[in-house]
Amino acid sequence: MRLLNTTDLTFQDFYETALEPYAALSHCWTTEPGQHEVTYQQLLADHQELLAGYQFYKPSAEHNPEAPYGWRKIWDCCRLARDRGLQWVWIDTCCIDKSSSAELSETINSMYRWYESATECYVFLDDVHITTRVDTVASQADTSPFSGDTEKFCASRWFTRGWTLQELLAPTGPVLFYDDVREYFGTLTALAATISQATGIPLAYLTKRTAIGKACVAQRMCWASRRTTTRLEDMAYSLLGIFDINMPLLYGEGAKAFQRLQLAIIEQSNDETIFVWGLDPGGECPSTSDESTATGKGMLAASPASFINSGTVRPRPRPAWLLRSIERPPHHLTNRGISFHYVGGLTDFWNEGVETVMGLKSSTLGSKLAY
Repeated sequence: MRLLNTTDLTFQDFYETALEPYAALSHCWTTEPGQHEVTYQQLLADHQELLAGYQFYKPSAEHNPEAPYGWRKIWDCCRLARDRGLQWVWIDTCCIDKSSSAELSETINSMYRWYESATECYVFLDDVHITTRVDTVASQADTSPFSGDTEKFCASRWFTRGWTLQELLAPTGPVLFYDDVREYFGTLTALAATISQATGIPLAYLTKRTAIGKACVAQRMCWASRRTTTRLEDMAYSLLGIFDINMPLLYGEGAKAFQRLQLAIIEQSNDETIFVWGLDPGGECPSTSDESTATGKGMLAASPASFINSGTVRPRPRPAWLLRSIERPPHHLTNRGISFHYVGGLTDFWNEGVETVMGLKSSTLGSKLAY
């Protein structure tokens, strides 16, 4: 793992078994014309100039109108971490040598764990500007120093990007939110109720009272269903850590990446809610002629968007008499597709939003079994 020193802006590699305390940055890559992120190669090439500007930097764009956007973001993160007593930061724009496919693959397969291990995580919201500041002290207290601006906060692009989902869920240390001029907005703990409403993620998972792995597959997929990534494959790769999956990256495979992710989940889990996608807004299975059902391939969904109405699906507790009377072999992969043992009316999932126990309609199941 490559970390950036918050004093001299130099890199140092660490093994995960001997990591120093560090802060991780969560942000959206800029899409504004004329603005660019600083890559690993660019930081090495411009190090002296970057360091010279850092010595006199004040964390506000108003004081540095001519400084490149990417430089200011690195300066902001390093200055914040240094002021909070941390010598190292991890920033995805410059701490990864993306010219190395091996390093990129290792990083993406490790990224969830790296955010999880961070001492602190800073979220920079470049499209949010605070106007109702109550005090002037940023702290780790579980209160927000702002009385308003929550609508601006929830409308941030950060809540729509695929990669930032794991950056929201993974950290075990404090998560601190800052606006476009790096004014402190609040902690994840203080803003959890607001974030839960904006994302549909239950409070228990945001506050770490319940482990992410306790959420069923359909529910976790639903959390990603409204998010997007620039590259199609990244919609699958950004979910690897959330499902505790490791798999090689194959940029150029397109939608097949999400198919591979689902197959990898099936190989290590008996959670049948992975097949509960394409539901209508009422939580019922649509007919086989519905477009939402036709977009997937057999029993596998085409993308996380297929799970947009699966947020209330839960694994169904099975009574002891049923466990004793019916032995259902686990589903598994064969050279002809997925082997799935179905007992009519005895599916292993139900929908909290529907009073009756939910089962796959036979016509829909038949269509999906065609895979």
